[in-house]
Amino acid sequence: VVIFDLCSGKGFTSLLLAHRYPKARVFMVDKCAKMNLKHLDSLAGRVFFSAADLYARDVEVLIRDALAEHGANGSCIVGVHLCGDLSRRAVELFIACGVDGLVLSPCCLVRELNAGKRPRGRFGYGVASLARRSNVDAYKLWCVFLFNHIRVAMDATTGDGGDDDGV
Repeated sequence: VVIFDLCSGKGFTSLLLAHRYPKARVFMVDKCAKMNLKHLDSLAGRVFFSAADLYARDVEVLIRDALAEHGANGSCIVGVHLCGDLSRRAVELFIACGVDGLVLSPCCLVRELNAGKRPRGRFGYGVASLARRSNVDAYKLWCVFLFNHIRVAMDATTGDGGDDDGV
């Protein structure tokens, strides 16, 4: 089993997963390369850290390589408290790389920017104002957007209208 902990920070989720699933390989990915990760030394060979931007191509390569080497018995992307558009990116990596499972707990909405300053397209922009106009909780609406993004992206990948497993 291989687990990818996206935006892992100091790896406390990875640490928990490594202890819960001792045969798993846990790959931490975080943009910050300067963190002190000495607390993970005892898990060398089971927990691996890569300093990388989730939008960089090398993250897809890392995931695909780890899947080829360790993913025969299952794989999962974990995104705990992913900020804004990083949740959408986790969905994209899940689908593009053929990972078996996705555990996603978004942190916050996409930060509102003028159209010309949006670095990753327009997905997720306007959720807060739409929620206010609709009298709906903005975080709940963001989660619905992400869930539907998974469905649409999977349908586009498989070419069918969905399947019977709830996604």
